[in-house]
Amino acid sequence: MTSKNIRYLGIAIVLAVSAAGILFFVYSTQKETDLERFIATNPQAYETGQQIFAQTCSACHGLNGEGQFPDNPRQRDETGRIGAPPHTDAGHTWHHDDDLLYQIVREGGMGNPEDFYPMPAFGELLSDEEIEAVIFYIKTFWTEEHRQMQRANTEAVRNQNNP
Repeated sequence: MTSKNIRYLGIAIVLAVSAAGILFFVYSTQKETDLERFIATNPQAYETGQQIFAQTCSACHGLNGEGQFPDNPRQRDETGRIGAPPHTDAGHTWHHDDDLLYQIVREGGMGNPEDFYPMPAFGELLSDEEIEAVIFYIKTFWTEEHRQMQRANTEAVRNQNNP
């Protein structure tokens, strides 16, 4: 091998190792920061949603969205009713499309009042933007996979309603 070929080989090795290092850094950073990137897309909505959730929702759903009975979300209390559900990825909130979540917050809860405490309507207390911020904040309790599944469900429902 000539010294020119050895120099080119050396440069190629340095470039390959550098590229591998950059790819590893980018991949590991992306994997670790899914939630941070989600919040960074709209930090004001996150902060507003966090404040409203703490003041308005946490009394029933828990400060961290763990629900009224975190150890057993389907547990009935002394009245025979099931407590407020968790909003974490262990709950069912992420199964609902955005439009239904907005409706529930605006108009009040669903379900048979003999089995569930009805969720109060917050449409008179919160603006549409504040409701949206609360729902945005609740989504931070979910895994990235659950956020993607919920987003796909929202799109499917909207496409079905608007063919």
